[in-house]
Amino acid sequence: MSVFSLPAPQNTKPGKEVMPMPSMRGSRENVETSATLRHGYISAYDQKKHRARVYFPEKDGLVSYWFPVLVPNSLKNKDEVPLDKGEHVVCLCFGNGLEAGVILGSIWDEKNQPPIGNKDIRVTTFEDGTRIFVDRKKHIVEVKDSHDSRIRMEDKNIYIQAAPEGKVFIYPAPEVPLEPFVFPEPESPPGSG
Repeated sequence: MSVFSLPAPQNTKPGKEVMPMPSMRGSRENVETSATLRHGYISAYDQKKHRARVYFPEKDGLVSYWFPVLVPNSLKNKDEVPLDKGEHVVCLCFGNGLEAGVILGSIWDEKNQPPIGNKDIRVTTFEDGTRIFVDRKKHIVEVKDSHDSRIRMEDKNIYIQAAPEGKVFIYPAPEVPLEPFVFPEPESPPGSG
């Protein structure tokens, strides 16, 4: 197990911000503690600070203080992925697991299974039906919005389809060869329509 230096708590009242993030240097008195992985569910999310409070069923339903959410990039490249209330997450917790920790990410569970389950396909689906789909084996990239408008890149071609009753606008379009076609459906994603 790793040992971290933790600054002394500033405030221990529930519902208030309690401790700064663990520091390897810490200027205050150091407290040795181990880190523990815990499963929990998002109970509150602060979008501006990208942090959340986590409900831990195995800790008698107690709720953590604000934990930051781990992201792939935050300096030159930036990733922002909001978490929904009730989302199943894994946390690296310090001390008793309620005052300090970090949310490592979401995980699949019995209620929420991967939408495709294919090692060659990466897909992001949103609650409104928007989907970003990449098949690295067949070299297909597709973006579909909630109205069923699509942009698809496949076999060196780009297919654009507006939603029913929608229009496609291309600016500028002086020498764009346009040919009618039937939009190809991806073979792999079941129910992603």
